[in-house]
Amino acid sequence: MIVQCSFCSTRLRLIIPQGDLNQPAFTCPKCGQLNRVPSQLAPNAIPTQQTQKQAAAWLVQISEQENPATFELYEGLNTVGRLSASGSVNIAIGTTDKGISRHHFDLMVVKNSRQEFEFLIGDNGSANGTYINENKEKLQPHSQIYLADGDVILIGNTRLKLKSSQSKPIETSKTEINTDRSKTVLL
Repeated sequence: MIVQCSFCSTRLRLIIPQGDLNQPAFTCPKCGQLNRVPSQLAPNAIPTQQTQKQAAAWLVQISEQENPATFELYEGLNTVGRLSASGSVNIAIGTTDKGISRHHFDLMVVKNSRQEFEFLIGDNGSANGTYINENKEKLQPHSQIYLADGDVILIGNTRLKLKSSQSKPIETSKTEINTDRSKTVLL
């Protein structure tokens, strides 16, 4: 199978032995970065319960240093961290940002009594902390706070924006302001 390194864009031929799903990642021989193998590319991939569910929200990577990426969030516990060989997080961010821990934060997605999704974030005692919406105070380890649609999470130098599946479109004004165009001056 042909894959592309998500860091240096080198095209590589990847051989996965039949039925060997214990290697969810590979190291690029050119740049040395660890890359995750997309589950749909692995032979005999067994669909997980998450691939059959509809995403409740997304984390959109909006950092200038990295390529844009979108990560799906599902109802329940979503552990977010740096891509590593252990592969023990739900959302592994492929990055060169060493300010992101391997198990940086947990994001719990739950439905409230109105059947709307709510989002609770908690730092897992990461070395560099988790910040919300440019707040100067980092989250206290192992405590949780609620997030709203559009909140920005800062981990290391990486920004992740929460986008909910329940987002309402922005309404634009359809009324024109009455203006006397005869007094308009072009410069």
